[in-house]
Amino acid sequence: MYFTLSHAKSHLPFHTKINDLWLSTSHEPKCYGYKLGECGGNYVNFTETGIEFSFHKDFKLYKTDNILLTNIVIGEEIPSDTLYFDYVDRKPIQYISYINDELSYTSILTRVYELLLENLRACHKLGATKIAYTAGLDSSTLAYITQYHQRMFECIIDKTYEGRFKNLPFKYIIYEERQPRPNDDVDYGEYVRDSFYQHDKLITGFYGDLTVTHNGDMYNQSKHLVEITTPLYDPKESKDYIPFNSREDITNAIYYINTHTYFRHWFPNFQILDPYRDPRLFEIIYRLNLKDLVEQIGTGKIQKNIIGSFNKEWVKNLCDTKNNYDKF
Repeated sequence: MYFTLSHAKSHLPFHTKINDLWLSTSHEPKCYGYKLGECGGNYVNFTETGIEFSFHKDFKLYKTDNILLTNIVIGEEIPSDTLYFDYVDRKPIQYISYINDELSYTSILTRVYELLLENLRACHKLGATKIAYTAGLDSSTLAYITQYHQRMFECIIDKTYEGRFKNLPFKYIIYEERQPRPNDDVDYGEYVRDSFYQHDKLITGFYGDLTVTHNGDMYNQSKHLVEITTPLYDPKESKDYIPFNSREDITNAIYYINTHTYFRHWFPNFQILDPYRDPRLFEIIYRLNLKDLVEQIGTGKIQKNIIGSFNKEWVKNLCDTKNNYDKF
C-alpha cells in the first residue's frame, strides 16, 4: 500500500479529500495487513481521523515542504517508529519504549515462548497453514512450537536441501524452489529477496534476529563486558564498530536496529506473516541481566531452550551456526 498525504493529489490512483488535504493511495484507503498485540504485525489503517501503522514497517516514511507524509522514497525521513499520524494535529505520534526492571532468565524464556505462541495462533486464525523452514533458529522455533501443540501445517523447505534434513518430525513436508521478487511494477527501494512468494500467508521468522536479538556484530561490540563460553550462533570477524560500554548501550542498539530494518512482506495480492514482528518481544529481551543478554545476542539460547524444552532431539536439527548447512 503506497500513499501520499498532501495539499494536492499525487500520481496514485485513489484520492480522498480530508479538509484541505488530499490522501492519495495505490489502493482503496482502508485497513490492510494484520495486527499482533497492540502494534505488532504489519498493517496500515486509514481511519477518519488519521493513519495508524504497525511498529515494524515494510517502508520508510517521508515528508517534504508540500507533502505531510508519504511512504514513497522522497524528501526528509521521519521516525520509522511512528504509530499514528493525525489529520488535524499533523504530527507523528511515536512508539514509547520502556526498559523495566530485570527479570529472571526463566521468566523471560517463558514470556518469549508465550508471545510467539500467541502470535502463531493469531496467524493461524488468519488462515496461515504453511511455515517456511530453514533449520535456522527463528523459523525452526516457530515450526517446533506448532508441532508441539499438534497443529497440522505444511513445512515448506528450499528444494536445494531436499534429502539433507533428517529426522524432521513434521508430517507434511514440501520442497519447493524460491522465487524472485514479484513483478508488481512498484519498486520504491524496498528490501526484497528470493522467497516462497507462491504462498499467501506463509509464516516466516525473518524478524527473529531483531526482536529476540541474535546478532554477530552486536556480540562483538559487547563481548568484552562479560565472559561467555557457549559456542556462537553467528560467528563473525570483529569489525571496526564502536564497543558498547554498558547494558544501556546494548538496549539502545536493539531499539535502533528494530527501527532501521525494512523487509517487504506485503504485496498487492498476498502477504507473508511473521510472528516475531512484535516490539513486545525485544522489550522483554531488554529485561535480561547483562550476562544473559550478551549470551542471547551471541548464541540465540532462548530459541534453543524453547525447542529443547519440547524435545532435546529437535535441537540437533538446527544449524550449528547461522546459514551453515555443512552438518546436514
